[in-house]
Amino acid sequence: MFDPSKENPPDDAILIKEPLRDRLNERIRRMLRPQRILFSLLFLVAAFAIVFACSRRAVYSQIPDLDKMSFPALQKIAMSKLESKVQWVPLKDIPKEVRYAVIYSEDASFFQHEGIDFDAISQSIQENIKRKKYAFGASTITQQVVKNVFLSKEKTLTRKFREMILARRIEERFTKAQILEVYFNIVELGPKIYGIGAAAQRYFGKFASQLNAAEGSFFAILLPSPVKRFKSIFLKGEIPKVFRAQVRRILADLEHTGVITAEQHLDYTNYDFFFVRRQEPDWTGPRDQILPDNDELFDDSEELEEEDEEKVDPSPKPEPKAAPDEPQEATLDASE
Repeated sequence: MFDPSKENPPDDAILIKEPLRDRLNERIRRMLRPQRILFSLLFLVAAFAIVFACSRRAVYSQIPDLDKMSFPALQKIAMSKLESKVQWVPLKDIPKEVRYAVIYSEDASFFQHEGIDFDAISQSIQENIKRKKYAFGASTITQQVVKNVFLSKEKTLTRKFREMILARRIEERFTKAQILEVYFNIVELGPKIYGIGAAAQRYFGKFASQLNAAEGSFFAILLPSPVKRFKSIFLKGEIPKVFRAQVRRILADLEHTGVITAEQHLDYTNYDFFFVRRQEPDWTGPRDQILPDNDELFDDSEELEEEDEEKVDPSPKPEPKAAPDEPQEATLDASE
């Protein structure tokens, strides 16, 4: 007989006890299996809740309270974010054809969406997957205002969530006209060139109120890479073929929606965009005829031009809606 007191039991005793032990372990495992599954599910739910709570706190932690913000307060914040001082231009002083030249290029559904254009997001995702790289964004004008006024330049999902939340809140709090007025006064249109007023002076030597549709379409092609295109287009004094096609498309949209006439469309088709540039002391002609002290601006010009041409979206743009009779002047009443 097997004596348990012995240190080394015989092999047959082990063989007798192992099946019983295995059966007991299996029974215990069966009993515990539902509890283990339930525990695992509870753990996952708890983990997800913690992550969601932390993410929500991170997203909402830097979102300002817009419920009582007045339009003058929004203007003040917007101007404080700029690197250089700007002369604020009321929306009523920006010609309608200039406004729509930029709107049709940057955000054709501006008057239809509520801050976020989900159709544009879908198209952007499809195009980026097709190209296997990030080539096109889908930020609305409202989102651009939010990003430039309230958020940092970092490219993270948290910042993007904040941007989308704030875009909806901005649309609820302010009118489309007010959002447009802020946009046109803070948009970057060249190196340290902020706002339509400064851009009108730099590129065309005139006030914003004197701009025309052709000049508005020129601003549109500078976006979304205004510093690069200032170098590769304006300083060179020549618009590449691909961007001339974009200008023609914008002008056609403006005629199609009744913003300009057929005669104006024809006049603007061959518009001279560089009459101011040719009057500058360092101007010696287009392309490589640049004075030596400007050479450093063009060290990467070929690469910039290639990159810009690649980023011009060849896919059809959303059909622009007929230009609505939106308010001409943003309401400045602080109680608004």
